[in-house]
Amino acid sequence: MPSQKNQQTTTTATVATQTGRKGLVENYGQYAINGILIFIVVMLFLIIVRRMMRFFYDVFNARRIIYLKVMLPRGQSKLDLEQEKELAKDMKEKI
Repeated sequence: MPSQKNQQTTTTATVATQTGRKGLVENYGQYAINGILIFIVVMLFLIIVRRMMRFFYDVFNARRIIYLKVMLPRGQSKLDLEQEKELAKDMKEKI
């Protein structure tokens, strides 16, 4: 039969183990949160650096950009002519 002293020691050891495990879980949780925050900060930093590099590349190559004005003739198909007639009829009806 275990003595009362042994039971108290066992109970104290069990409580200490449980609080130790609780502290260990809290430490791992803190490490996980820190890891996630570091990951987010690194990703934001990389995104900002990438956008800055693109901006400086565009500024550097701005003198080589050529602008084109593309002009298309109006369509002369039957569908285009019908749409013009309908538009003219609608204008007359409104007036």
